[in-house]
Amino acid sequence: MNTRNNFQMLSKKDLDKNNFFVFISTLKKIVGIIPSIKTSLENLIGIEKQKKILYENTLSFINNFDSCNILLWGSKGMGKSSLVLSNHQYLLNANKNIKLIEILCSDLIYLPEIIYNLRKYQQKFIIFIDDVNLDVNSKEFKILKVLIQGSMLSNSENIKFYVTSNVRNIINPDSNENFNQVQINDQRNNAIALYDRFGLILSFYKASKDEYLSLVSLYAKINRIKIDKDLEKQALQWSIVKGDYSGRTAVQFITNLKSKTL
Repeated sequence: MNTRNNFQMLSKKDLDKNNFFVFISTLKKIVGIIPSIKTSLENLIGIEKQKKILYENTLSFINNFDSCNILLWGSKGMGKSSLVLSNHQYLLNANKNIKLIEILCSDLIYLPEIIYNLRKYQQKFIIFIDDVNLDVNSKEFKILKVLIQGSMLSNSENIKFYVTSNVRNIINPDSNENFNQVQINDQRNNAIALYDRFGLILSFYKASKDEYLSLVSLYAKINRIKIDKDLEKQALQWSIVKGDYSGRTAVQFITNLKSKTL
């Protein structure tokens, strides 16, 4: 299907064949992919509340009950993106029919066309936007804000937004030294406007030392690596180099350790 400016939408064949998609702006086309999901929903530990809320919201969406757009925000490497992808795969494994389309933050200007065309299908779609951090005066910010809530396109019954960000307000207020107090307040209000439009907010916090070591132990067990005091010592040294305790740091440590044993 072609739209203005040679914008190509999904064909029935594409929809039947794939469950994960990405939008390629240079092609102006949504293409099916097979993602590399390395962590299952069951192996995302320490975020049980977030898992439950995201799963139940997605299931309600699939079953035509009330559901929300979701913002997942917080510390880097704590499973925000992995949760969205593994939750989707978990539902697919349970024979739930839902599609996920990833759109890069730099391609948000295409969102109106994408949503307009997706409304024509009977399938349910999650639009996944990862690691959002926008300038308050950017066109991308203004488009995303109105499409989350405010536009007639916002009421698309077959579309929900799952957005991740490392910062709560997901945008950068314009810092102009010449602004007066009224203008500064307007900027601050604008800075939280997008955040407020999400029906659900899931927060992710830095892992403690013990939580980090629990993650290391879990991923070591999955990869059949012996768990002992020496492994914990190496894991802590690795975290110092990486600069944090997180699930991503734990996965990278085990991946690096496994590569040395091959």
